[in-house]
Amino acid sequence: MRLERLAELLDAYGARPERWPIPERASALALLARSAEARALRDRAARLDALLDRLPEVVPSPRLTARVLRAARPRRVAVWGAVALAAAAGLALWLTGPRVPRGALDAAALARLGELRTPTDALLAASDLDADDIVPAFGCEAPDVDCGDAPSTPLDPREVHA
Repeated sequence: MRLERLAELLDAYGARPERWPIPERASALALLARSAEARALRDRAARLDALLDRLPEVVPSPRLTARVLRAARPRRVAVWGAVALAAAAGLALWLTGPRVPRGALDAAALARLGELRTPTDALLAASDLDADDIVPAFGCEAPDVDCGDAPSTPLDPREVHA
C-alpha cells in the first residue's frame, strides 16, 4: 500500500483500523508498522476523530428532513420510471420477437445429426462408471460390452444410412 492510499482510507474511514475495508486493512497496518510518515498521517486523523467525537449530536429538524426528502423524490420517480420503461420494452420485444417453430425434425435434419455409435446398454449401465475413472469407458472399448462386428475404421458422419 502507498501513503496516498492510506491517506484516502484515513480521510474516508478515520484512524480506527476496524473501520477500514477488510481487503486493505492488513496492508495498511503493515505500512503503519514500517513507516513513520504513515504513523504521522494516522495520528493526525486520530486527532480529527477525537475532535469530531466531542461535537454534540445534531438531529435535523423535521422541516429540513422534509426538504431533503422532497428534493430526492423526483430522482426516485425518474429511476422507477426508467425501470418500468425498460421492463415494458423487454416485454414488447419478447411478445413481438420471431418464434422458432417447434416440431419434429425432418429426415434430412436427422441424417445430418449422424449416427449414434455407442450401444444403449453401455449408456444405461451404471457398472461402466467408477469413481476412480477420469473418463468413463463407453462403447466397444468397455470390457463388459460386446459390440460384435464393430467397424475398425470410423464411419464418415456425412454418410446417411437407410
